[in-house]
Amino acid sequence: MPIRTQMLDSGNFVYAPDLPPNSAFEEYLEFANRMMRQWREAQEACDLSPFSDDLRRRKIQADELFKNFVEAFGPRFSLRPVRQEPMFVPLSRFLQQQYPIQDPFSILHCELEIPLHTVHDFPDHNALAQVNAALGEDTAFPWWQRGPHGQPCYLFGKSVWELKSSEAEQSPEGIILSFLELSDKHCQANGRVSRSATIVRAKSSENYIPEQLRRDVWRRTGGKCSKCRGWESLDFDYVTPPRPGTEPTPDNIELLCNSCYRKKHGLD
Repeated sequence: MPIRTQMLDSGNFVYAPDLPPNSAFEEYLEFANRMMRQWREAQEACDLSPFSDDLRRRKIQADELFKNFVEAFGPRFSLRPVRQEPMFVPLSRFLQQQYPIQDPFSILHCELEIPLHTVHDFPDHNALAQVNAALGEDTAFPWWQRGPHGQPCYLFGKSVWELKSSEAEQSPEGIILSFLELSDKHCQANGRVSRSATIVRAKSSENYIPEQLRRDVWRRTGGKCSKCRGWESLDFDYVTPPRPGTEPTPDNIELLCNSCYRKKHGLD
């Protein structure tokens, strides 16, 4: 199973969405992004051809530019001052407060010495849909950093998870299924899917819903109530009770919050 990391807020921020645009900061960020890109390109090129005099000169120039950048902007935009600056919201708090995210935003990153720069842009509806699907545990979004064990990481739910080496070798579909299985176990532990109660009801009426169908339905609904789109206290339920001897199908299974479940079955 993927392993939860502490990387979500490890130097990751968003410009406060309730503040008006800041032209001076936007100008700084454009410069910082361009400088960081040039520095990384020079580093990567030199790694590929370490014996090229021209590439070594480019790397020295890039290192000098990077050093000047850190000296000029580190006192304001490295980790310690940014943590104290209200114009920057820690990423986990932003994701909690803004989900589902409606407006374009960028994930900004800084470290103790490296000043703030952009690592992810979400400029349009398609990009926002991807991150919202990951936050809703419907899919997984590739994270920009590798984890503590050097493996790829993904945003899933409100956390960043590192894959195990065997999981990282799977197809994209296999990776998604790993996270859906994680979602099932995680939600049981946190009471969001009352699967034990569902199993009791299903078994008592010979309507047990198989594990694979649960994952299929969870993926289809994005982990939300099929009626009201809520996400708390969810249960799997049959749309109509299946006839004895018939195989259950995903189309006849829905995900309901406790309120919608009680209304459907006349329990209020």
